[in-house]
Amino acid sequence: VTIRSGATSAADATAEGIALAGGLAVAGSLGEAKISTTSTSTVGGHALTSAASADVIASSVTTLAKAASPGASCAFIGITATSSKVLNTNHTEALVSGSTVNTTGAFGVSAINTTSQNANASGNAGGVVAAGANDARAISDTLTTAKIGAMDSFNSGDVNVTANGTDTNVAVVVSGSGGVVAGSAADGHTSSTSVTEALLGTGTALTVASTGKVS
Repeated sequence: VTIRSGATSAADATAEGIALAGGLAVAGSLGEAKISTTSTSTVGGHALTSAASADVIASSVTTLAKAASPGASCAFIGITATSSKVLNTNHTEALVSGSTVNTTGAFGVSAINTTSQNANASGNAGGVVAAGANDARAISDTLTTAKIGAMDSFNSGDVNVTANGTDTNVAVVVSGSGGVVAGSAADGHTSSTSVTEALLGTGTALTVASTGKVS
């Protein structure tokens, strides 16, 4: 018996600002990508009996969340500002509680969450007076939970409760200016405040014939 949920997401936001003029040119671009998906597999108030084995699986994959903001200006006075932000708040949960489980073989509860965030900001100002400010932020704030809570009855062979969360955050900033008087600022920032947990609830009683593992 397999109970499974799965979510696959991707986002691509590109904003480009270009200004070409004599005298004064201002070019600004903002690219922002947000992903917030939920993948949940739950067994509650049910009976899984007479099964050789059972698995409750929740998975979520963000193939790529990308924000890009190239900006360029070419003038006597050139000002370019670019900002890229990627935010991922995926929630993945596999939960079994308030149920009756009776399997002769293995019983597994697993939650898997994999994300990839990429923010890219670049600015190019070419003028007699040129200034550019560029900011890129890649942020993940995800929750991955695998849990067996309080059960009515639980008897099985092996028991495995597994949670696996992987976040990859990349921020790339290129600040360029080509003028007689030039000033530029670049700020790249990555942040991961994700939580990954494999749990047995308080007061959970399990009868296991072989081995049990929580990881």
